[in-house]
This record gives sequence, C-alpha cells and structure tokens, in this order.
Amino acid sequence: MKKIIALVLTACLMMAVPACAETIEAVQIDWTEQSEQEFVDAGFSGSWVELESVGCRLIIPEGYEQMELSEEDVANEYVCRFYNAENGGAISVFDSHIEGMEDLSSLGAALKAQYPERTLQYLILNGAAAVASGVEEYDIMNVIFDLGDSRFVQIMFSPMSEANELLTACIASIQFDLAE
Repeated sequence: MKKIIALVLTACLMMAVPACAETIEAVQIDWTEQSEQEFVDAGFSGSWVELESVGCRLIIPEGYEQMELSEEDVANEYVCRFYNAENGGAISVFDSHIEGMEDLSSLGAALKAQYPERTLQYLILNGAAAVASGVEEYDIMNVIFDLGDSRFVQIMFSPMSEANELLTACIASIQFDLAE
C-alpha cells in the first residue's frame, strides 16, 4: 500500500509545473487489481460509484453519504456530493462548461496564472488526461478532466491532510469510459 500511496501522493502533491514550459510531462497513474487489494489491505473500504452523467466511476469511502442536491447546488454545476459527518471529509463532483478553455493545457495555464499559490500537476489517470490542482490553504485537491467542447469535470476532495491516504487512493481510482 505504501508504494501506491507514495506514487499517488507524488503525482497529486508535486510542486507547480511552470505554465510557460513548452513540454509538460504528465505523471501516469493506473488503478489495478493490485492497487485495489492494497487499498483493502490498508484497512480502507468503500464502494464503486458510477457517475453516468459525466461518464466516470470512482471509489467512495465507507462512511461518506451522498447528499441531496439543492436547486442552488445544481445551478452551481454540482453533479453529486458526498460527505462524512464523522471526519468532515467531502467529495464533490462538478460538470462545468468553461468558455474560452480549449483543453486541459489552457485550463492549467489559466489556473496557474490566476492562482499562483496552487500546486498543479498534469496526470494520465487510468488512461484519461487530467490536471490536479491543490489549494493547501483550504486543504483541498481538485482533479479536472476535459470532456471536450469546453466541458470539464472537476472532482474535489477535502480535507486532504486529515484523510490523505484514503482520499489519495480515491483519486487514483477515478476511471472514465474511454471507449466512447
């Protein structure tokens, strides 16, 4: 388990990649049967959740309950929210249309320019390109995927510091149906 956690932590929490770099190397992370067994062996448990509206699935840890979305949540582009009352952990999924952002590269550059204090890392997460953006001050990590036509799925995890290994493993589990 230490190996997968170390790999994922390295990928998600690396220092910012300069936005001006011509070639930005993405860190590749693959969830395998071995990764899933290491998740279980570390004492973690959870269930796979299919998010059909955005075409992905991920592990939601035991103890996280799906919250009912209000009209305001839907207006703010939430697809779903999970919350753990015991530890204050949250996982939120957004489906956003961001005008003027052509791809993850342009989105990453815009994030870095607007929020220079964020950590930023490009990933290939189970075959899908993503950008991970961390905000240490708020103890959150966002993983953003490009669905094309300026449509982006953002999955936000918090707090990262208190539940670091568990939520980092959940980030590593995110899978999109790449067959489309």
